[in-house]
Parts: sequence; structure tokens; C-alpha cells
Amino acid sequence: MPSFHLNNISDEDLAAIYAYLKVAPKVDKEHPPLSLGPIGKMVLAQGGIKNQAEITNHNFKSPKRPEIAPTAEYGRYIAEVTCIGCHAPNYTGGPVFEGDPNWPPAANLTKKLKGYTNESFAHFLKTGLRADGTLIDTTAMSPSITSRADSLEVAAVFSYLSALPQAEDASASWLETFEKH
Repeated sequence: MPSFHLNNISDEDLAAIYAYLKVAPKVDKEHPPLSLGPIGKMVLAQGGIKNQAEITNHNFKSPKRPEIAPTAEYGRYIAEVTCIGCHAPNYTGGPVFEGDPNWPPAANLTKKLKGYTNESFAHFLKTGLRADGTLIDTTAMSPSITSRADSLEVAAVFSYLSALPQAEDASASWLETFEKH
């Protein structure tokens, strides 16, 4: 559960998610219990594994949701909830925090969106096809998830991310980036 993301969501939107979950169809699926092997247990005992609860600010104040509009302000609000988990809080990408080790590193969004238009960005989110026509590795970022964004949300996120100053690819771990942010 990406609880650190939810620090960035308004009470109004969190209430809407809760209301949806109360009426959503039940899913009858058992999840296997989490188990760590001997190395994982040793790393955990030495304090080497950080979990969501450890990095979450438990004293946060919920933000006010900006006006729903195709603006950079609304785009930032969406990106801080949906993009930072993989692309890091500064959007410079790198290995995905708590992601599957087989996942490819997340892209540096401060560089990768250069050359995109709102239309090509929307097409990318819907299909997984980059502006140059090549397909992304959909192991971690599936268009089945990103294609659910509506055109206003896409325009807002594109407005925000495309205006970010270009930065070097992640030179620190995701967690170090998160702790500096």
C-alpha cells in the first residue's frame, strides 16, 4: 500500500475512493503470506529494508485539491499521487522503490517528455507507444492502468511534467531522493 503517496491526496478525493470501495464488487482472492528468505530476514534485522510506514510522514496535513482543470497545478497534484512511486519525487527515475527487481528502471520524466505534445503523451499513456513509435517495457507501467486517465487529467499531468526543468538521471537511490524531497 503506497501510503506515502496518500499524504498527497485531498480528504475529498480520499473520501471518494473510500465511497467507491464500499460499493465495489468484492474480490474473492487469497494472497499468499509475505515471506522473507534468510537473506531478506538478515537485511530486515539490520534495518536495511524500509517499508511504507517508515517513510510516511504520519503528521502530514492533507492538501486541498486544486481546481480540476488542465493546469500544471492540477497536474502536479495528480503526479504527486500517481507518478512518484516509480519515477521518484523529483521525477528523475531509476530503480523502482520496493518494485520487482526484474522491473526496468523508471524513466527520467524531466528528459523523456521533451519532444512530446499533449496528443502524443495521451497516445503514449493509452497504448504504451513512445513518440518515436517504440513500445515501452510494460512490465511495470501497463497501459491498462494509465489508459484510464481522462483527457483533462492527461493534459494537466502533461502541463506539469513537461514544464519541469531537465535534471540528470537519478544518481541516488529512490529512498535517498525521497528523503531529500
